[in-house]
Amino acid sequence: MRTYLYLLVLIFISTSGAAQIQRGDRLIVLNNSSGLVPPSPVRLGNLSVAKDPFTDQTEVGLGFDLTAGYAVLDRVLVGAATGVGVSSQDGVTGNYYLNPFARYYFLNRPDLGVFGQVGTNIGRYGNNHSALNRLDLEAGLQIPIAEGLLLTPAISYFATSGRNMVSLGAGLELLLTPSTEGKKPVGNFKKGTIALGGQNGWVRRRRRIIDLNVQVGGQYFLTDRLAGGVQLGLMFGRFAVPDNANAVRPANSYVGVDIGAGVRYYLTQQKRLVWFLDGGAGHMRQWYKSAVNPETSATNSTYLSVGGGAQYFLRDNVALEVTPQLRTYLSDDRPDRRTSTGINFGFRVMLE
Repeated sequence: MRTYLYLLVLIFISTSGAAQIQRGDRLIVLNNSSGLVPPSPVRLGNLSVAKDPFTDQTEVGLGFDLTAGYAVLDRVLVGAATGVGVSSQDGVTGNYYLNPFARYYFLNRPDLGVFGQVGTNIGRYGNNHSALNRLDLEAGLQIPIAEGLLLTPAISYFATSGRNMVSLGAGLELLLTPSTEGKKPVGNFKKGTIALGGQNGWVRRRRRIIDLNVQVGGQYFLTDRLAGGVQLGLMFGRFAVPDNANAVRPANSYVGVDIGAGVRYYLTQQKRLVWFLDGGAGHMRQWYKSAVNPETSATNSTYLSVGGGAQYFLRDNVALEVTPQLRTYLSDDRPDRRTSTGINFGFRVMLE
């Protein structure tokens, strides 16, 4: 760790050239994936409606999540991870969080950024309130991979009462600079274009607990209007819980795989607002092994989704996306199988 800090200092001292992050820039963290259609967009919000097969009641859920920042100086960015959710399951319940952070760029070049970040938490989950009882520390890199699109590997440390946690991961961030006057963006996609949604991966470690999550995927334009996509999700967790005598039991563990594919056809193109139809299919499988029961149990789900929507381009390669979807399970080992409808709100990034 000490060697890593010395390296950051040397890079900072020797840095020269134009800045990557300038005053007035806006940064959006593309770390939320949605699950109604594969491959999923970067989730900004969603509305879902489903019928409970046991109670025959209709359940409604509404959520919004956004992590964004604003550059108050060339090297200084302030922002927050924000979210709110409301559900009608078991009565109307709600939660929210507002986790502010400040980021400083030690290295601020167009081809590479090195930053340190500090933050904390404010929120409510059910009847549990929390405020300023956690310290979030993060150090990371920003590597441009397309216009305004940054790959951001980072290491994070979360200090809180109880169990502290270390996280190592990577995701995408979107850099929005002040718009060029008089420039009107249009949907810039054609055969060979790649469209990306939520991409992230991390592994987290704290006392007696380790978990891993990876979500990757994208769409490839087979023609100027038709795109095919794939998505892969991997999950792994291992945790041990002390018994009443504070003796650590053998660890429980789980593994999950979510594989999906989809197609999308654009009804319009080369406009700021474009319309599309899409559909997809996927399969989810989870394995769980308990310390009490040595036998491994598994659940399976196969589903279809169909819908359509619209994209509104903020830049030639960045669009806001609204996607109404219908999702139904063809086979499901779980007792809560259902058909659900919903609307996803999110971002999509086009790479030529």
